[in-house]
Amino acid sequence: MTGNGWLAGFIDADGSFKIRTTELNKNIDTGQIIIKKRIACSLSLEQIKEKNSVSYLPLMSCIATVLGATVKISIHNNIEYFMATATSMLQIKKLYIT
Repeated sequence: MTGNGWLAGFIDADGSFKIRTTELNKNIDTGQIIIKKRIACSLSLEQIKEKNSVSYLPLMSCIATVLGATVKISIHNNIEYFMATATSMLQIKKLYIT
């Protein structure tokens, strides 16, 4: 995203990219192994739900809207986080097309 250095910094600090590969699948009806090679990519941004009485929900909602995603609540070690995840190529491409 040209001109959005703040977003690059935000992703660097609170984001993660994930790549998942799937090589084999089993047909439930026949039991036959079907070879399928897939690669799935995703980007997740997490921000603590409340920090110093400041809510990051408006910022996370804005980012999620631009990506075409939604904001969900994630809990780690009894701490709630806002989480926005881009999972489709259309969503991920918005990071560098805009």
